[in-house]
Amino acid sequence: MNKIFKYSLALLVLTAGFVACSDDDDNYQAATVSGPQVFFDNTLTSKIEISNTASSFTIPVSRGDKSGALSVPLQVTSSEGSIFSVPTSISFADGAEKADLVVTYDPANIVYGKYDTITVAIADASLATAYGLNSYTFTAGITEWVKMKGKATYRDDMLTGLWGIPISSWTVDIYESAITPGRYMLEAPYGPKTDFRYTPLWDDEDELLKYFVDNGNLNMVIDATDPNYVYFEQFDTGMKDILSGDNQGMIGLTSYVWYWLQNGNPLETVKAARASYFGKLEDGVISFPEPKTLLVTLDGDLGWYGNPNGQTAIALPGYTFADFSAEVAYAGIFTNPAEEVFAMGTLTLGPDAQDVKAVVVPGDADVSAVADAIAGGELEATTVQAGTIQVPVDGQTGELQIVVVVLSKGEVKTIAAAEFEYYGGGNSNPWKTLGTGYYVDDVVVPLFTEEGLPYGPYEVEVKVNDEMPGVYRLVSLYAPVAAYLEEKGGNKDILVNAEEADYVYITDQPIGLDFDLGDMSIMSEGGYYVTKYGMDVVKGAIAGGQIPAEIFGTLKDGVITFPTLQEESSSGAMVSYQLWLNMGDKSYFGGTNEAVKIVLPGAKAEVKAKARKLAAAASFARRLGITSFKGVSVKRHMNKNLVKAKMVK
Repeated sequence: MNKIFKYSLALLVLTAGFVACSDDDDNYQAATVSGPQVFFDNTLTSKIEISNTASSFTIPVSRGDKSGALSVPLQVTSSEGSIFSVPTSISFADGAEKADLVVTYDPANIVYGKYDTITVAIADASLATAYGLNSYTFTAGITEWVKMKGKATYRDDMLTGLWGIPISSWTVDIYESAITPGRYMLEAPYGPKTDFRYTPLWDDEDELLKYFVDNGNLNMVIDATDPNYVYFEQFDTGMKDILSGDNQGMIGLTSYVWYWLQNGNPLETVKAARASYFGKLEDGVISFPEPKTLLVTLDGDLGWYGNPNGQTAIALPGYTFADFSAEVAYAGIFTNPAEEVFAMGTLTLGPDAQDVKAVVVPGDADVSAVADAIAGGELEATTVQAGTIQVPVDGQTGELQIVVVVLSKGEVKTIAAAEFEYYGGGNSNPWKTLGTGYYVDDVVVPLFTEEGLPYGPYEVEVKVNDEMPGVYRLVSLYAPVAAYLEEKGGNKDILVNAEEADYVYITDQPIGLDFDLGDMSIMSEGGYYVTKYGMDVVKGAIAGGQIPAEIFGTLKDGVITFPTLQEESSSGAMVSYQLWLNMGDKSYFGGTNEAVKIVLPGAKAEVKAKARKLAAAASFARRLGITSFKGVSVKRHMNKNLVKAKMVK
C-alpha cells in the first residue's frame, strides 16, 4: 500500500534585523544569529519503545555553532517513579554539530504497558535558539504486547457473512499480553499486510487498497483469560463501506459482550445472563459458535448482526481449525427381508467428524431441537460414517427428513438434513402432478447478480392436493436458480394459496438456499398478514380500510401475479416490490423489476405457449452466452436500495 507522508515546513519569519528597502539592493542587510544555537530536532518521535534486552537509548541534540567544546545544562522532568535516568547536561566536542544524550534504565524494572513521560529542556536560554526546539517531551516504555512465534489463522464470518461472500481464512500476526496472559491482539486482521485482500471478495488483488483507511484502532484485542468466556473489544477494520457504494463510513466490529460491558454491565452479570454470547478457547482455537453474537458497525453506529453462521474463529499459532463439516443427500428407500424400512443417504464428512448420528424425523421438525435431543441422549439415533448410510424410518410416512448430527465431546458441531417423501404402509401420496408450469424469479437473481434482472420464465413442476383445493405446490422452485448461480440447493417446494382468486398469498417458506447468509425464505405481503392475524381478520381490515386489498396476488386465466407495492428502504429511498426475501434476521425487497409471475399448467393455451416460448428463448440465450444471461458470476453485492434491515435494538 502506498503511504502518503505529509511533511510540514517550518517557515522562519525574522521579526528583527531588517532595514528599510530602497531601489538599491545594496542597502539590504540580512539578519544574523549569534550564540551556540543548541536545539532538539523537530523530527524526533514522541514515543520511544525500549527493549528488555538493552539498558539505554540515545537522544540526538544539535547546535548551530560547531566551534569549541561546549557543555549545555539541561532541565529534566519525568513521571513519578520513572525507571529512566537522564543526565542534567550534555557536552559537544570541538567541531561537533551533534551530541547524543544517553538515557539509561535497568531492564529488571520494566513494567510492560507502562510509559513514562519525560521532558528535557535547555536550561540556559542564552545557549538556545529562537528558531529550533528548546525542549523535547516524549514517552518511553515497552508495550504490553509480545509477538508470538508463528502466525494465527483468522476465519471471518462477519464481513463475509454479512455480504454473503464465501467464508475465508487467512494468517495474521498475533501478540500476547505480557501483563495479562490470555489476552491476545491480532494486528490489523483486515489490513493490507494480510491475505484478506486476496479473498474472493476482490476481482483485482489491489481492489481493497482503494477502500482501506490506514488509521483508527485497527487491532483486534481478544480477552481469553477465561477460556469459557471469550470476547473481543470494538475495533475498526480500516475499510470504508466497501460494497454498497454508499460511503457510509468506517466499518467496525465488536462482540455483543463488549457492547454490554461498555454500557455499564459487570462482566459477571453478562456471563450469567448471556453465557452463549461468549466465545470459547479450546484446543488452541478461539471460536464464536453462537450465530449473531457479533456486531458490525458503520461509522460507529450499531445495526448489523455479524457471524450469521457462527464460524468466526482464530486458531493460535501451531493450531488449525477442526473440520466437522457434513453434507447428506437422500438416495432412496430400502426395505430389508424383515420388511424394515430405511431411508438411504449419501454422507460426506470432514476429517474431524468422528462422532456422527442420524435419524429420520418429520419434515417440519426443528433440526436444531432434534440435534440437541440427540446430544442430550433424549432421542435415539443411528451411528453413521461417511459414504452410504441407512437410517430407520420407524413407521413414519409423508414428508420426512434425514437429520445428521456431528458431535464432539457431547456438543453439537454440525447439523445436516435432507428432505424426502415416503408414503408406505398403505398410505398414498396426496400430492399429484398437475403438469409443467412456469416461474419468473425476480427475488433472488436480481439481488445476487450485477445485471439485477429477473430470471426466467423457467419450467417448474406443479402439484395439487385433492384435500387442499386451490393450493398449488411448486416443486423445487429455486433449484434452477441455484444451478444458474452455480450454487447448491433450491430443492424446497413452495405452497401458493390460491383458494380465492383475488386473495392469493405465499406464507413465509424456505427456498433451500443460504449463500452463507442463513436460510433464505420468501413470502408475500398477504402471506405475512394472514399468518399473523388470520384471513377473516385481514378481510375485515381490508373492508374497514385499514389494510389495502393490494397486499394479495390474483389468479386470472391460469396466471398468478402479485401487485407492486412501495415501501421506504433502509437508505430512505422508496422501493417498489412484490415479495419479500428473508435471510437470517434481515428482509430484502423482491420483485423490484415487477416481474414475479407463476403460470400454472391450466393457463390459457396462448398464455402457456407464450411462457413456453420465452423459457425456450432464455434457455437458448444462456447456452450461447449472449444478452443479459452471459456468464453471470455471483458477486454477492447487496444493493442497499433493496435492503430493509432489522436493526439491532
